[in-house]
Amino acid sequence: ATGISPSELMTVGTPPLTQQFVKAYETEDIVIFDTETTGLDTFRDDIIQIAAMRIRGEKVLGQFMVHIETEREIPAMLGDIVNPIIEERKTADILSHEDALSRFSEFAKDAVLLAHNADFDINILHSNINRYCNSVLESAPSLGRAGGEAPYFDSLRLIRLLEPDLRVHKLKHLLETLHLEGQNSH
Repeated sequence: ATGISPSELMTVGTPPLTQQFVKAYETEDIVIFDTETTGLDTFRDDIIQIAAMRIRGEKVLGQFMVHIETEREIPAMLGDIVNPIIEERKTADILSHEDALSRFSEFAKDAVLLAHNADFDINILHSNINRYCNSVLESAPSLGRAGGEAPYFDSLRLIRLLEPDLRVHKLKHLLETLHLEGQNSH
């Protein structure tokens, strides 16, 4: 595994993605996050949960989780398993979009973001903020760094560069295959 994509060989002056990630990991706060949603349409579906952890290197700086209101139907099944979020929401505090997204924006402020299939999570975050939260747009338009779009990394893309022979990229499988500590709760 080289950790370099063919297109990166053609880019002069820009370090490979894996090197960029290592530098960020060593020098910056990273917010690892995941969204649970009512579906896969980033323009129409709602985020119903955000879970995150803020780290710097190997040190955990904070954890975050919110459940968010929705009028949309929450899928009863996630593939072949019962959707655990439905049961969780029975006892969870359910926040408004504006409150939840404002809290996440504050938690992620000035950090590099990391998610598995990050484009989906970033796009649905922006869509939900645009639909529901003008005050979040005014106070933290970048959802991360002040003054610009938050930089982010996609763990799916990184693992494909580092382990090109892997055929299954689901988090549960990656935890087992790579012998990593962690929990893929849903």
